[in-house]
Amino acid sequence: MWRTFESDRVQDSLLFFSKLPAPLNSQMNDFYSGLLDEILIFNYPLELNQIQSYMSTPPTGSESGLVANWKFNAGTGDTVYDYSDNHNHGEIIGASWSGCLDPSACNYLPNAQIDDGSCSCDCYGTEMEDCGCGAPIPDEDCDCDGNVEDECGVCGGDDSSCEDCAGVPNGDAVIDEC
Repeated sequence: MWRTFESDRVQDSLLFFSKLPAPLNSQMNDFYSGLLDEILIFNYPLELNQIQSYMSTPPTGSESGLVANWKFNAGTGDTVYDYSDNHNHGEIIGASWSGCLDPSACNYLPNAQIDDGSCSCDCYGTEMEDCGCGAPIPDEDCDCDGNVEDECGVCGGDDSSCEDCAGVPNGDAVIDEC
């Protein structure tokens, strides 16, 4: 829901994000399919340097002309919260939350359904490793599940992919000897 304030009355209207139809003069009938994050709406056009500034330093919420500041960071539910002084909260319909799905990361989002690649361990002073924050794959293992390479060089394998006819991994028996 989008509220506009005109002449001491509040008007509610809808704000949709959708794909452009083809041809351009047809009805819009296909909603946007993608990721949305940090949407700001001002009641005046921003200069390039202002846009660049907001990309590195988010607004506080009380900037002059800021109408809406949706961060999309609640992580659950169907409400998108407006962090501007106007509190133009909205309803999310049919969306999935994205975020970090690695429980060892400091920005883990347990309700996320889509991994957005944002996992970080910066809060612990360590880097993201193959198996999570500060957790590289152990030297004797070939993956984060504790598997080791079999005789054939297959991670978690059972030696069967390189057996000779006698059943010996990497063996040299030939058909006549089996």
